[in-house]
Amino acid sequence: MAASLDAAIFFWGSQTGSTALPICHNCTYHRYVKAIVAIPEALRVTLPTRNVENAEHGNSNIRNPLWRGTLVKIRKTLATTIASATLLVAWGTASAVSLELVADNTRSSSGTLSTQVFKACTPPSNTPATGCSTFSSGWAIANGVVGSTATWSWDGTTLTSSGTFQTTSHLSSNPFAPAVISDKTVDLTINTATMTTTATSYNCVEGNFLAGVGANGCLNTSLGGDFTDSSSAVYNVGGNATCVNRTLGGDDVSTGNPRGLVTRAAGGGCDATDGAYDLWTVVSDNTGSGGQLILSNGIDTALAGTHYMTFSVVPVPAAVWLFGSAIGLLGVARRRKVA
Repeated sequence: MAASLDAAIFFWGSQTGSTALPICHNCTYHRYVKAIVAIPEALRVTLPTRNVENAEHGNSNIRNPLWRGTLVKIRKTLATTIASATLLVAWGTASAVSLELVADNTRSSSGTLSTQVFKACTPPSNTPATGCSTFSSGWAIANGVVGSTATWSWDGTTLTSSGTFQTTSHLSSNPFAPAVISDKTVDLTINTATMTTTATSYNCVEGNFLAGVGANGCLNTSLGGDFTDSSSAVYNVGGNATCVNRTLGGDDVSTGNPRGLVTRAAGGGCDATDGAYDLWTVVSDNTGSGGQLILSNGIDTALAGTHYMTFSVVPVPAAVWLFGSAIGLLGVARRRKVA
């Protein structure tokens, strides 16, 4: 019992950064009382004042039945308080709102709205402009494109994803129409406060449409007179998701910077890139009331060149139950003490 409580005490201390944690390793009562003192007043279950004072002064004669009883009371109290406090720490850690990506939209240079394809839906669907696909087109199969597995959260300034997120632009937002380009990221994080975007990895996957009109969208090149794509790119150079090296080949001509995770200048062995995820503008945030979050690249969502993502809040009744359990533990402990 004591060993497990010691572990719990030190866990709580590591979460709170308290300096009032046990410092008297030879004084049983002092150790536990100090731990209780370190816990916020609102979370404590009151101990008998005299016992606390005696314990605080190091009267640790555990051969005395009175003190043995006091020790049991302290341990029971601490067990209840630590359990509740630990649950509340977990609640605070998980305070970021869980989100679901509803839509990933862009507008072309002509202003035409496109809904990117990124998810496998239930029931299976290839309905245009829904973001859904069965990923059974020849291009998708050849490039290993499947439904994204990323989960999302938002803490008020930072959008964080865990897992693989791949989103593809198709003509007419139809998953069976030719693909234009596809962005694939792992563990994407967008910080709107610092205007930075990071990821474990990023890759731009070329679709099967632009080659037919003599261009490559990921590389931002014209295929030249031979109409052959002779250029290439290496992503995640040196383990840096923002670092791209493009190599022009044949008679291909650069028409701009290659596509990358973020917009950046050349340097450090990396080429300048145009960013896929410079989404640092919070268009709207109603997540506090269970509504939606919309992030954009700073261009009005009704104008050409915009890119914006829309998220909805995922209900988390389990978290509410967990919080209720923590409060319930305190109530039970108090009732038992009164009894």
